[in-house]
Amino acid sequence: MLEKLHKINVKYTLAFILVALSLLGVVVVDSLLVQSIRERMTDFSGSFNPAVSAVLNADRDLNQARVAELEVLNEAPGSDEASAKLDDYRENAEQAYDRMH
Repeated sequence: MLEKLHKINVKYTLAFILVALSLLGVVVVDSLLVQSIRERMTDFSGSFNPAVSAVLNADRDLNQARVAELEVLNEAPGSDEASAKLDDYRENAEQAYDRMH
């Protein structure tokens, strides 16, 4: 039996089998890691994406409120246009507040 281990073809066969088994082990472990990461990403994105969306929408509302505020300053005090711009400002500021609470 030990004499067969000294043959070159047996040594190469054992080496190639060991390499193939090692590669198979790496593939199995890698697939398990990919599945684990996929589950974590799904869990993370489930709560993160709605939060990012709410913040982006609130930021847009704050930007629109700022524009309306600047437009109020360009209008004559007490005019209908100033009143309309002030209503736009209040509406956008309220929307931003509602999105963040």
